[in-house]
Amino acid sequence: MMTGQKNNRVKGLGRGISTVMRALDLKSWFGLCALAGFGVVLPMLISNNPEHETVVRVLRALGAAGFVVAMVALIRSSGAVVGQEVSFVSPSSTPRTLVDNPLAANGAGKPLALRLDGAIEASTEYGCSVGVLYYHLDAYREISRTQGVAAAEAAMDFVAGMLQMVLRDSDKIERVERGRFVVCVVLLKDREALLDVARRVRKAMRHMRLEALHGAPIVHDEGSAIYPVQGVHGAALIARAETECDAAHGRRLREIARVRKATAERRRAA
Repeated sequence: MMTGQKNNRVKGLGRGISTVMRALDLKSWFGLCALAGFGVVLPMLISNNPEHETVVRVLRALGAAGFVVAMVALIRSSGAVVGQEVSFVSPSSTPRTLVDNPLAANGAGKPLALRLDGAIEASTEYGCSVGVLYYHLDAYREISRTQGVAAAEAAMDFVAGMLQMVLRDSDKIERVERGRFVVCVVLLKDREALLDVARRVRKAMRHMRLEALHGAPIVHDEGSAIYPVQGVHGAALIARAETECDAAHGRRLREIARVRKATAERRRAA
């Protein structure tokens, strides 16, 4: 008789919990946490009564299961929120490349600054920016002095072709003077994205070896500029990046002169 009453109580309690579960929003983590509470609060209230031993065990088991489910729901809901934030930062409407690219080869008849103006207009339509990287390579002067201008031109064309391979299709590297290159980068999120491209270019040049240099590393200087902070049109961006590159070149030459002078003084002192 007592066993039957216990079973009836358990069944009744089970029906009550089922009703509560249907009432709660089980898709929300706080609803499941409320379910987990039944395994802690109610057993504490009735644990001193021996007649409720079976009920206490059932409640604790339900509470443990509810706690596990609650944690899983919480982790999943957190992941969904993070996913929404990521998609907001990088909307799928922003392409990786420009379909109608003003920097493409078929527009080579226009000056680079004008093509860059078109790239700025196209990128800003997607809420993005455009940046310029400017490079000066000592290799041109060294090769032309020892092997002639034709060899230096061929070496610079090779460098330009190799560096284009580390860029996206819409980005463009172009020779503007003897040993000077301009890299135009479109659809930039921010300046850090431009600096990421610069790091890829520098890495490519570190691993590049020219036969004309007999395997010596390619020494270069770099400047950068991003629209609109450092230039509101193509010509201004190129000029700003060139100025930074020339400043870096000057600093490097002064450092070389300082080291040579210090070395000569040490030798004289010895």
